[in-house]
Order: sequence, then C-alpha cells, then structure tokens
Amino acid sequence: MSGLKTTPTDELDVFYKQRPNKKVFGLPISLFFYRAGQRRFDTTKVLNAIKKLESELTENQSLASSDSLALLKKIKKTQKKISKQKLKLEKGNYWMRVLGSKPVIYDSTLSKNTSKQIHLYLKSKGFFDNQVTLKLDTIGKSIFLYYKIKENKQTFITDFNYKIEDQALKRIINEYFEDQLLQKNQPYNEDLINKERERIEKLFKNNGYYDFTKKYISFEIDTTTNKCQITCNITNLENGNQHIIYSLDSIYFNIDADKSKDYDIDTTLYKDLSTFQTIFYYKPKVLRKKIQFKAYTKYSFANTQLSLRTLSQLEMFKFVNITYNKDTTFKILTPYFSATSLSKYQLSDELGFTVSQGVPGPFGSVTFTNRNALGGCEIFDFNVRGSIEGVASAANPGNVFRSYELGITASLTFPRLLSLVDLNQIFVNNNPRTRFSLGYSFILRPEYQRVNTRFAMTYNLQKGNFKSFSLSLIDINYLRSRNINKTFQSYLDELNNQGNNLFRSFQNSVATNLNFSYTYNTFEIGKNKKSMFFRIYAEPGGTIFNVLNQAQIESLKNQFNLQAAFIYWKLNFDIRGYIPVTKKSMFATRFHIGIANPYGGDKVLPYEKHFFTGGTNSNRAWLPRRLGPGSFDGNTDYKFEQPGLVLLEMNQEYRFKVFKYLDGAFFVDASNVWNWDDPDKSKNIKPNFITEIAIGSGIGARLDFTFLVVRLDTGFKIYDPSRPLEKRFVAAEKINLHDALWNIAIGYPF
Repeated sequence: MSGLKTTPTDELDVFYKQRPNKKVFGLPISLFFYRAGQRRFDTTKVLNAIKKLESELTENQSLASSDSLALLKKIKKTQKKISKQKLKLEKGNYWMRVLGSKPVIYDSTLSKNTSKQIHLYLKSKGFFDNQVTLKLDTIGKSIFLYYKIKENKQTFITDFNYKIEDQALKRIINEYFEDQLLQKNQPYNEDLINKERERIEKLFKNNGYYDFTKKYISFEIDTTTNKCQITCNITNLENGNQHIIYSLDSIYFNIDADKSKDYDIDTTLYKDLSTFQTIFYYKPKVLRKKIQFKAYTKYSFANTQLSLRTLSQLEMFKFVNITYNKDTTFKILTPYFSATSLSKYQLSDELGFTVSQGVPGPFGSVTFTNRNALGGCEIFDFNVRGSIEGVASAANPGNVFRSYELGITASLTFPRLLSLVDLNQIFVNNNPRTRFSLGYSFILRPEYQRVNTRFAMTYNLQKGNFKSFSLSLIDINYLRSRNINKTFQSYLDELNNQGNNLFRSFQNSVATNLNFSYTYNTFEIGKNKKSMFFRIYAEPGGTIFNVLNQAQIESLKNQFNLQAAFIYWKLNFDIRGYIPVTKKSMFATRFHIGIANPYGGDKVLPYEKHFFTGGTNSNRAWLPRRLGPGSFDGNTDYKFEQPGLVLLEMNQEYRFKVFKYLDGAFFVDASNVWNWDDPDKSKNIKPNFITEIAIGSGIGARLDFTFLVVRLDTGFKIYDPSRPLEKRFVAAEKINLHDALWNIAIGYPF
C-alpha cells in the first residue's frame, strides 16, 4: 500500500479480505505444517474409520436396553470418536488445522472488494475524490498485491447549523451547545456525524423525552460549492405534535417474582419505593439508595442506566431489569424494577500454580460465600488457601526446598462507606464498599516459620472501568516468628554485631498502619492494544505507636510481651506501558520505585514491608530476592534474601507471537535495592547510585493458553554492581550457557 498522507495505514488493515499465510522470522512455518499434514492426510482412511465407528455405534445402541453402564460409556466414547473423525474430515488432521494454516489462494473478487471498501472508508473521512488502484505482480507461484491510493483533497466543514421545529428541544440544544461534536473547520467525518446523532438522542432522553429516538434526527450535507455545509434537522412526531416530556411516578421493586406462588410476599413501603419480596429479605433502605432517580422528577435515561449498574454492583442478583408503564394522558412513567436473586450460599474452589520467589508450585483455594448476610446486601466470605512453592534454602542455596503457606480469611463487605454517611451519595456511582477482614497466615520456609494474624477495615471505590481507590483506616498485624534455623539465626546475629537490627523484624510484634492506594489500569490480558497501568501506594506505619512516647512504647511492649515496635512510612510507584509494534507484537515496559523509612520505634521494618529485587517477576538474571543491597559484595553465594529500604526497578520486554500458542520475548531488566544508614556503607544509597543498578538480559518463551500462561525466561548478567568497579560489565567477558539463570513462572512478569 502506498500514497497515504493523512490516513494512518493501520486504519485500513481491517478491509483486507485476503492475507498471506503467517510467517515466523520470514518463513511460512504454518504453511509448511499444513503441507506436511496434507501429505499424511488420507480422506479414504478417515471415511472408512467413520463408517466402521458408525457401524459399531449402531450395534451398541441396539443393545442399550440392557442398561449396562459399561455399554453406555462405550456408546458415548464411540460418539466422541465419530465427532473427532468428522472434524478431521472437514478441517484436516492436527498438523493441518492446529499447527498449520490453509494456503491462501488469490481471489480477484475479494481484492476488488478490498479496493471498494478502502474507497468508501476514505470517502467517509472527507476524501470524496479519492482513488484506489490495484496492481498485481506475479513471481513464480506467488502473487503480490499493491494498493495505490490517492487521497486527494480532504473536505472540511465550513458551516454547521440546527433546524429544530420544537422550541423546547431547541432550548436544550442551546443549553448544551458546548458539547456538540461537529465544529467549523473540522474535517468531514461520518463517524463523528453518527456520534453527534447519538449524543442528541441521549441528551433529549436525559431531559424527560422518553419516546425520542434517532429517527427524528437527520443531516443535510451540501458539498456542491466545494464547501461542506451541514444542517441537523430535528423534527416533531409523525402527526406534527411536539415530543412529550414524561415525569416519574412511585417506584416498584419486585424480587424473585417467580417464587411468589410458593412463598408469602413481603410488601414494604419506604419513601417512594414499594418492594415485593419472597425468599430473601433485602432492606428497602439499601435498595432505595442505589436507585438514582426520585418520583415526580423528569425521566432520565442516564439515571436509569446508573440505577441498573449500581444495583448490579451489589452482587445480590443474577439480573436486574426495569420497565416503564406509560400514561400518555397524564404524561407519567411508572418504574417497575424486577430482579432475580443469586444463591444465598455459594461454595467455590480454585486450583492452579503460583510463583512469588522461586519455582512454581500448586495452590488450592476454597471460598464459602453468604450473600445478604445481615439483610442489608452484605457479603460474608470465608476463604482457606494453601500453597507449596520451591525456594532456595539458606544453608543449601543450590538446592530447592519446599515452602508452605496456609491462609485463612473471614471478611464482611458492606455496600456503602460506613461512618461516612454524607459521602455515600456523592460516590454512589463508584461502587462504595467497606470491608472488614480477619485473617491468619502461616508460612513454613527452610529458614523459619512465620505467623501473622491480621485485622483490617478498608474503604473501596471504583471510578469507571479503569480507576480504583482503596483506603485502610485500620490495619493491625500480630507477627510471630519461630523455629529459626541455626544458619539463618547466625546470619541475623552477624548483622546485629555489625549494627544492623534486621533481627527485630523476626521478633514478636504488633505492626499497625494506615494505607492508601490508587490504581489506573487499561491493560487487558490477551489484547494487543496501547494501554497503561499506574499504581501509587502510601503507608504510614505505627499508627498506635505514633501517639506514644518512647517510655510508653516500652511499657506497652512489656505488657503484651512484644519484642519490637515499628514506626515507619512507605511509598510505592508502579508504572507500566504497553505499546503495540505490529498486530502480533508488543513492547512492554515497567518503572517501579519504592521508598521506606523506619524513623521511630526500633528503627526497623516488618520483614514483609522491605523491598526485594531479583527473581521471575523482577530482575531475571538474579536469584529471587537475592540482588543487592547497593554494591554489597558479601552475598556472592546468594544464601540469604537481601531486604532494602529503597527500590529502583526498570523492565523492558519485546513480546511477539511465534505461532499459535507459543509466544517469544526479549527482555532487559535493571534494578537494585539500597538501605539508608547501614553500618556497611556499600549497602547504602549514595549520589552515584546509577552505577549500582544491576542489569540483566535474556530471552523467554511463553505457552499462552489465554486462561493460563506458562513462562520460561533465561537471564544473563550484563552489569553486576557487586563486583569491583572495573569488572562490573560482565557482558564484556565470555558468557557461557551455564551462567544463565532459568526462570519458570506462571503468568506475565508485568
């Protein structure tokens, strides 16, 4: 394709009716597989197999009256075999239909249709005199198609006006004049004209005109004088009468109407809402607050849609619907909601693989859900989750040991912001929720056992499809560590002798904090489109201890047998970008920065609050959590995790489709962690911290089954800050395959 000056080339891709067979590194691999399968494919054998199986099926079905379970299983198995053979007959064998793709044979009709579609599309964008010509080149048995395009002059809108018969409609148009999509000196665009028609229809429907539709809107377009003059005509009803504004009557809400024959109906009146309920009782007050219109006000399509959405967000109903009974005499609409409840009790389970620090391992989760637990649309969840994962042992870093984790969590979620009554209506469109949770987690690792009992109260808001907010006013953790093995204890003691108080992170303690997070996410798994992810997380820790002096803190520790007190603040920024390069490839990047400061108490963080880098979802050239801090060179055996108070992490990855379920990737990771005032100065952040950023690179393969992504990444050290300055550039040396670090993981790294 050539000749385009204004229109982006990718906008025309959708019109190609024929595309060449897919290639991998310039080679038609899928066509090779198809041809290989075709050579092995014998139609006669398949037909004979089907005939034999059908004969066997007929014979078995004649004996089915014996009610033999084994015979019924055999019939079912035979039917599956027949279906498989018929699929093979229709689409070819496995090589042809799965690994390969059918040769694309040139069709002149389809290529002409492509030219026509491109011409019409350019015309819809104001290129009324565009020309599309097709040229064919034949080389051997291959045909090359070239679409030559002349856009010529683009037409711009020189004048745009409304012609409205109803003066009431005209006043509404004038009131929202700034929202109109068509403007003078704007390129002619049919898509924009259609969007303007939709905007006008919604505008009137939101101002009481229940019966107004797009059929009353038309556009006159005059291009006879090399100018584009557009007039929007808005007509009256077919009989010439003006459109009717409808007001709303009292609201009726019928729940589980299909059960009314078997259960008594509970009728309740709350303000202007009448509810009719059978099996489950939902507090009318809660339902009323989710309905975004009132009786005796004008009908609004937007408020109707908002009401349906906020009611659905309660997660109480399979569906919620609304109908309006229309009284044309008195110009009144009576709203009737109907809903069917979800099951009150639900048991769900989940099985899979997880990885956070080492080799992937299995996990299992079971959740019991009780909907409408207290009658006010609350949701009670009780979850039990267990997992096993492979991690490197402190004493034997070359070996992988099992790490066990068990978690039990009970939570109660309210569909409103508790104690913030005045804010509920302000945020009603943002799915406001308050969640109380009580959890217990047990971690068994080669180095230690760790138990955490947690209680939290969290507010959640959702703004649209992409933005979410979370605020925990209460987050209390009771931490206990035990059975610390001798090697790891010796390591902690050695650090303590050097002035590092990391050992306090493993003492009995209570950690309290507030935390806030904001997330913006337009990324969708499996979609190759431009998107981004941004998350900010802030956590001031030591909520209780902040209001006490040192003497009071020591007294509290003694009273509750606590050995450590944590007072700190922590910030996290995580930014990710996803940019399509081609239809089957993408450039993904991440920038992750974290800062923590234990400024009070015992001047240390809870172990889980530290930053770590290295591993399958971080810098893939280093072992999980073993990189850093800074230029520290005493951990070349990578026995122990290396916590830090400052994190800087950057990841770049080029992802591309190889064929079918196989994807590939090239990546570069750069990261490190640092401390603030460690006695070992090599671990502290300093002005030249850039020279201490570790760089790794490598290649990866992913088996992408949509529901599951299995990932294998091979990472090589490029720049190692733990080495002397003149020897840090590892890539200058000879790199052997045994220097690679192999990472097996589930899901994408970011």
